[in-house]
Amino acid sequence: MKKYMLKYFERGISTPVAIAIIIIALLVISGGVLVGIYSDQLNIFPPVPNSVNPESNETEALGNEELLFAINRSIFSIPGDGTDENKTIQLANGQYFEENYSATIGMVLLGDLDNDSKNDAVVSIYVSRNKTSPSVYLMVVLNRAGAITNVPDATIKLDAGTRVNLIDIKDGILSVSATASDATPNPDGSITISPGADTTFLMYRYTGKSLRLLNNN
Repeated sequence: MKKYMLKYFERGISTPVAIAIIIIALLVISGGVLVGIYSDQLNIFPPVPNSVNPESNETEALGNEELLFAINRSIFSIPGDGTDENKTIQLANGQYFEENYSATIGMVLLGDLDNDSKNDAVVSIYVSRNKTSPSVYLMVVLNRAGAITNVPDATIKLDAGTRVNLIDIKDGILSVSATASDATPNPDGSITISPGADTTFLMYRYTGKSLRLLNNN
């Protein structure tokens, strides 16, 4: 500091002016140090959060409302019935229509199928071909990584005219009641179902790839 003061004196700068210059320089330097310390305390430049860490693969599952919304607009793979081949359809508000082929969601049952503490779903879809009595398909929908996935290998097909009630999903086990009935197609494409007498209670466990029948009462 003394060196700089002498330098100013040699140039003919008065002592008060030199002192003022030195004080201003000290204030600038100390102010910068203080700002640096204060910014560290305020965490002005925080570290990147884990949510955008490329090494993190955790994503929240869909909530129930989001899950139902997605299912009603989802893509499903419908197995053929011998008269046609497997068909991939895109639902719109739970329905799909084209000439001589229609698919409509009957019920959606939420519950944890794969024991990951997140609600999945089993969907009953009624499929009518050539305006005949609809066959019923039980479709598994998994809720993973913020998206849903239909598992075609876990599809269960029930006979045409069967009415299905999805009862419960508990401990990974699906309970279903199926009632045989007569179904009559109407000219407008709708189906009139007459009540039947035979009701069967079915229990399935999701194995990770398919629904395995546990009983048939």
